[in-house]
Amino acid sequence: MPSATDAKQIEPGANIILLVGSLDPPTMDHFRALEALSVYDGADSVWLCPLSNQENTMHVRAMCSIVCSDIAGTGKQVTLCTAALDKKMGSGQELAAWVRKRYPDYKFRVATVSPEKCADECKTFEVVLGQATPSSDADQVVLDKFLPAPKDLLTRIKNGSDESRNFQAPVWAYIQKHKLYRS
Repeated sequence: MPSATDAKQIEPGANIILLVGSLDPPTMDHFRALEALSVYDGADSVWLCPLSNQENTMHVRAMCSIVCSDIAGTGKQVTLCTAALDKKMGSGQELAAWVRKRYPDYKFRVATVSPEKCADECKTFEVVLGQATPSSDADQVVLDKFLPAPKDLLTRIKNGSDESRNFQAPVWAYIQKHKLYRS
C-alpha cells in the first residue's frame, strides 16, 4: 500500500508546469517559485527543469535534487526533470517541445523566474519576486514579500561573501563543500 507521503500517480490530461531556468545554482528565488507554483490552482504537478550549461551538470543535478526533496517533503507534487541536462538542451522552448512530444497525454505550461524568459507556444507563467517589473505578458505569479537574489550573486560567492541567505541551507552547504563558483 502506498503511504500518504508517496507521490500521486499523474493521470492523463494532468496540467504540469515546467519551471525552467539555468538553475546554476538554484537560489531561494527558484525555491519560492517552486513553492508558489506547486499550490497554483489547476496545477497537478510542477517539474523543476534545469537547462544544460554543459559545465556544472553534475552539480546542478545534485543541487536541484535537494530543492525538489525539500518541497516534496511538504507533500507537494514536485519532480526533478533532467531531460534538458541529459540531452544538452539550453532553452526552455526546446525542453517544452521535447516533453510535449514525449508525454502527449499531459498538458504542459512553462514557468520562469523573472527576469528569465522562455518563448513558448503556450502562454507561460512568470514568477516575479519583490518589486521587480514583469518582463513579459505571461501569467504573473507575484511574490512581493521577497527580494530577488542579487544580480551579482556569483561574483559575490567568488569573492568569498557569505551568501547563505540566498540559498536553502543544504544547497549552500553543497556549494561550500564542492567550492563551486570560486574560480
